[in-house]
Amino acid sequence: MTPHRYRETSVAKRSQPFFATSKPNWRKSHHSAQGADCIEVADIAGRCAVRDSKDPKGPTLALTPSTWAALLSQIKSGGHDLA
Repeated sequence: MTPHRYRETSVAKRSQPFFATSKPNWRKSHHSAQGADCIEVADIAGRCAVRDSKDPKGPTLALTPSTWAALLSQIKSGGHDLA
């Protein structure tokens, strides 16, 4: 099977080839409370994959490591209203 290339701007779903190369090791922050609104992240094919922990079969957003780092920095500095 030939690995498929990922398009930066698309949202990958489990049925798409994005997951064909490996089984993701999804993880959630240890700061997350049980049942809280959380996301899970995984390293997949050199991308930072992000999904809603309450909907693991739902859409997955894949970001470059630099884009993920920038988003985290903006969130930590209060750049996004997460209330």
